[in-house]
Amino acid sequence: MALAAGTDVGNYRVEGVLGRGGWATVYSARHVQTGRLVALKVLAGDPTEEFVARFRREGRLQASLEHPHVVTVFEAGESEHGLYLAMRLVSGPTLAALMRERALDAASALGLLRQVADALDAAHAAGLVHRDVKPQNVLVGDSDDAYLGDFGLTTLG
Repeated sequence: MALAAGTDVGNYRVEGVLGRGGWATVYSARHVQTGRLVALKVLAGDPTEEFVARFRREGRLQASLEHPHVVTVFEAGESEHGLYLAMRLVSGPTLAALMRERALDAASALGLLRQVADALDAAHAAGLVHRDVKPQNVLVGDSDDAYLGDFGLTTLG
């Protein structure tokens, strides 16, 4: 069940649902003290120890990467609503949505893929293998900037 708007999760106040996945729900939320708008990924339900370990690991690995085309993780925490990751909010569609809508010409698609490749190069240089690169995990910002996210299946290479 999704959290209601106005619910506090750690230092963040939920504003709405952005999406749902198998393990987590992603909300738009605002940091209570600073007012920063973020994407807040909250681990859903009653996860197994394995899922909890993977979620914590995802936060650490993604937060360790400093790259303009990797979704920035600002904070990882735990609240009465579960584990959460506060990340940069990218206000745009996924690459999957753009592909479904056939909204990309060849030059635009190539530009986005170059940015994703740069992000993957940075991950590999840091010894990480993403293992879940797919259009659903690439967010596209307002200026046609691509951001690689969802490092949940990442391994150390």
